This record gives sequence, C-alpha cells and structure tokens, in this order.
Amino acid sequence: MDSRGRDILSYLEGETWPDSGSSFPDDVLEQAARAIRNYHDATAGSPLAQGYEIVAHHELGPHNIIFQGGHLVGFIDWDDA
Repeated sequence: MDSRGRDILSYLEGETWPDSGSSFPDDVLEQAARAIRNYHDATAGSPLAQGYEIVAHHELGPHNIIFQGGHLVGFIDWDDA
C-alpha cells in the first residue's frame, strides 16, 4: 500500500494452468507443495501472521499459480478480506 492507502501491484511474467489442475504432472505438484510449505514455514510466528499460526492464501489453485516453462514461479491473488 502506498501512503494514500492504494494497493501497489506488480506483474509476474508467466501463465496460469489452463484447467482445474487435475492434469498437473507429479513434479509440478511437488513444486507447489514445497513452495506452500516454505511459505508457511517462513510466515509462522511472524508479525505478518498477526497472531495466527501462519499466513494462508485461502484460495490457492491453478488459477492463482504462475508458471514459467512448467515451473512454478509464484502465487497471485492475495486478498486481505
């Protein structure tokens, strides 16, 4: 957020998975599981967690994961509501 309370967004180059994720190859599922676990570990007990155990996405699915060349590069669509 900037000094006027506006969201500041950035662009993450890549694409989302084209379907429900049911056709994820095993290596992509492993990448996703590892990334989620690393994020949860990094936020556990941090000020960002605001007293909760971790910071969770709450809508993590193929439509909110960005891939580049078959590799997971990030999660998008974070809401604070």
